[in-house]
Amino acid sequence: MRRMISKLAAVSCLMLACASVRAEQQENPAYKSWAKYKPGTSTTMVTSSDAGGQVSKTQTKSTLAEVAADKVVVDVVMSMEAAGQKMDMPAQKMEVPKMIEVPKAAPDAPVAGQPAMPKADTKTSDADVTVGAGTFKAKLTESTMDIAGSKTSSKVWMSDDVPGGMVKMEATTDGAMKSKTTQELTAFDKK
Repeated sequence: MRRMISKLAAVSCLMLACASVRAEQQENPAYKSWAKYKPGTSTTMVTSSDAGGQVSKTQTKSTLAEVAADKVVVDVVMSMEAAGQKMDMPAQKMEVPKMIEVPKAAPDAPVAGQPAMPKADTKTSDADVTVGAGTFKAKLTESTMDIAGSKTSSKVWMSDDVPGGMVKMEATTDGAMKSKTTQELTAFDKK
């Protein structure tokens, strides 16, 4: 009997501990971004990458298939070119829930035995950006970080006027493993 009471007490303590670190529910920004459009709305993004001389290009077309009170459904079709080969990926349905669980934030403490990650130098501003799909008012976030002798720089243009938000991205890494990646909204068909 004592053993059973001890087990119940341990389970109760564990349940209380789990409840104290439970995630909070909040509206999913991706849902909010897509839900304001009608089915048939689509975006086409092209991503180009050159990493250590390995060049690739990916085209992703996302088409809004369904808008419901609790989720949106987006059809995603991708094709990739690398090393002179083109590969079409099977179409996929992506369900984007309205609500997501966000874990309660933990303090920015380094993991024991590991060095702290360097902080990125980041600045944000308003900027118009012109891409293949048109000109958009966007938030530009510029970031630089030095890690192990390599400098990584990125610029990201996000707009509330585009499903998914992404309009353009540029990222470069210098050092031993040089790379350059760009992503651009090439088409936006609003319904």
